[in-house]
Amino acid sequence: MSDSILVRVRRDRFDLMTTGRQTQVYVQIPEVGRASWLLDEDLFNGLADKPWPNVVDIAHECQPRGADVDTSAADARLAVVRWLRDDANRDEMQAAYEEHEARRHPVARKLLDEIERLRTRLAELESEHPVMFRADLDSIPLGYYTSPSEARKHCETNVRRQAPEGSILSLSWWTEDVADDCATYELHVTPSEVGELIRGTGYVVTPIEVSAKYEAGDDE
Repeated sequence: MSDSILVRVRRDRFDLMTTGRQTQVYVQIPEVGRASWLLDEDLFNGLADKPWPNVVDIAHECQPRGADVDTSAADARLAVVRWLRDDANRDEMQAAYEEHEARRHPVARKLLDEIERLRTRLAELESEHPVMFRADLDSIPLGYYTSPSEARKHCETNVRRQAPEGSILSLSWWTEDVADDCATYELHVTPSEVGELIRGTGYVVTPIEVSAKYEAGDDE
């Protein structure tokens, strides 16, 4: 079995005993099993674009009662429904649905690939350096660096690239507590236009202490 949660909604002829098409909801959950529901064809349009947890809820509710000859099929569906009653499991299926939907779109797929690259780089840095510096824009990580100067360079380059030519007089980094070695610094812009105020950009650099391994109590 694949190691990922999967839900599929299809419309076809799945039962030779029926003359028309049906809607099939197929569910696969690692360590739980596979299950499927055969429903009226009319339900297809209402299920095809819904989040996966909702699809399972509706499928279970609309499944004709007493239609199973094979009790193992009913047991498989019940196992899935029971698993989904746990809030953590429901969140896990919702996350799988959101990732699946994102990967259907080129831009979102590219962002997911970039996030995975950053996670890999982070893992590499964790094994090499006790402290790293994260460049963020509005809490979205842009990159991880072994020196604050490189992290700042990333942010400054982005700001200069996006600003109209000649609109920036200077860039500066500010923090509320200069005495704190772990303080987060935000990039500010001094506009070249007379009378305009210095403003924050949302770009920040944060030092991150990296541990080589987890120690019980670190997160308490």
